[in-house]
Amino acid sequence: LLLVLIVATVAIFVSCLEWDTSSQEPPSRPFEPTRFHYFLCDQPNLDLTREQVLNKSGKQLTTAYFYIMNVNTIVFTFMFYIHGFDSESLEKAESYKVKDAIFKAHQNTDLVVVVDWSKESSRGQFQYPIVVKYTVPAVALNVSLEILWISSNLGIPPNQIKMAGHSLGAHVMGIAGERTVTKRWK
Repeated sequence: LLLVLIVATVAIFVSCLEWDTSSQEPPSRPFEPTRFHYFLCDQPNLDLTREQVLNKSGKQLTTAYFYIMNVNTIVFTFMFYIHGFDSESLEKAESYKVKDAIFKAHQNTDLVVVVDWSKESSRGQFQYPIVVKYTVPAVALNVSLEILWISSNLGIPPNQIKMAGHSLGAHVMGIAGERTVTKRWK
């Protein structure tokens, strides 16, 4: 039964990808910006901006990290999480529950960044093939640029940042990771 469900899911996903979108126009309105919500382990319910994270702990993280790097030990762990397609909000996507589970299961995680692309992933706005073709690459670029910001401002190498995603969000993270590693920003 599990094998049948997996095969059916893959078949549906492949058929959506193969759907001809060439006759369809890209969305006429501009994409909503991807939003990032930062949560530190010592205050896991306080939604911070990246500037607040930098002001609150950036100098401490950077100094401690470089000190520890001299003895080849990694202390700080960062994780990005992104929800999947057709999520109207972070609450409906249960992204906050996932964030809490990450802190609970991975007690050495210092920072969780929840990526919000709910406005663009909502089925009410665009059909799945349109989201795959136009939105996913744009959101992946935004995520990779945010990783670059963390790397340059907090002194954390991109290869020390973990990424997780649900469903289509996992594809976004895969593209973002590849772009970050190859430094392809277009």
